Amino acid sequence: MMRLRWFVVAVALTVVVAGCKREKVKPPPRKRIVKKRPVLKTQLPRGVKVRPQEVMVRPKLFTMGSNEGTAPGSRMEAPAHKVYLQYVYAVWRNETTQKEFKELMGYNPSRFKACGENCPVENVNWHEAAYYTNLLSKKYGLSTCFRCTGKHRNAICEVHPYFRGKRYYQCNGYRLPTEAEWEFAARAGSEGMFYKVPPSKNVLASTIDRIAWYGKTSVVGYAKGFSCSVTTPGTKNSKCGIHPVGQKLANKWELSDMLGNVSEWVYDRYGPYSRRTLKNPVGPVSGRRIFRGCNWFHKAQECRISRRFFASPSLRNNLIGLRPVRTLVRARKPKNKK
Repeated sequence: MMRLRWFVVAVALTVVVAGCKREKVKPPPRKRIVKKRPVLKTQLPRGVKVRPQEVMVRPKLFTMGSNEGTAPGSRMEAPAHKVYLQYVYAVWRNETTQKEFKELMGYNPSRFKACGENCPVENVNWHEAAYYTNLLSKKYGLSTCFRCTGKHRNAICEVHPYFRGKRYYQCNGYRLPTEAEWEFAARAGSEGMFYKVPPSKNVLASTIDRIAWYGKTSVVGYAKGFSCSVTTPGTKNSKCGIHPVGQKLANKWELSDMLGNVSEWVYDRYGPYSRRTLKNPVGPVSGRRIFRGCNWFHKAQECRISRRFFASPSLRNNLIGLRPVRTLVRARKPKNKK
């Protein structure tokens, strides 16, 4: 009888233990911890505002230049390299128009006056463009970034001694963009040959046709147009030239005509790229000045965002204009919370 009781107890314990094993509660799955990247502080100082005709651009590490392509000038675009801009800056939404230029300078140097006052100003040299940015700074009570001798067409300008080197980014007045600032703004986060735009319902419409006035698309009906670099299909003896600003699709940051219409003077002098990661680059201290962005006369293969052009700062023709920028604030990394 005693053995039978022990047998019954043993069986009961076995059943209980087996049940516990079956009903063992699994631990909850571990949550994946995603580390948030620190957000750069870009709060503007009191009294600093972005004007309606400007777009604020926040700094970020990006790839400048290109290692691809066999088109003309592609060697000057290589090697592709990392660039980090530390300053938040404002970029003029459109290329400087003939009306804007004449209001400050008192004259219109453009050869395409027949296009109208809302068309980009052209036929300005680098010194003239820098002089214009000084007058724009004075209009809004900002620091002038250039020291100029002579006036208007006869101006000879260099950066103000205090703003030489990387201090150029610290000038709070209007100025010409550095080459890195120009390319970063033109890309608007894209990494391809052109900046990205929404897809078109017309599958035959190429991206470059939708974003730029260049040799194929820049046919004009006004007087004194020039022969196109690329003959427009179905048009005999077509004439090309500039068009009013803002008519083609803007990039993601709402900057228009970053490619096409007119090329734009930038601050830097020409020098070959290196593979090093650069912070706030300003180019070499001597050499010819750079202008960026293709224009109404160029072929499509010249309209790459990474394409670089350079010329004497005294050059003036109907292909080159300008687009002012100004520094808003230096972006700072937030302090680590303990």
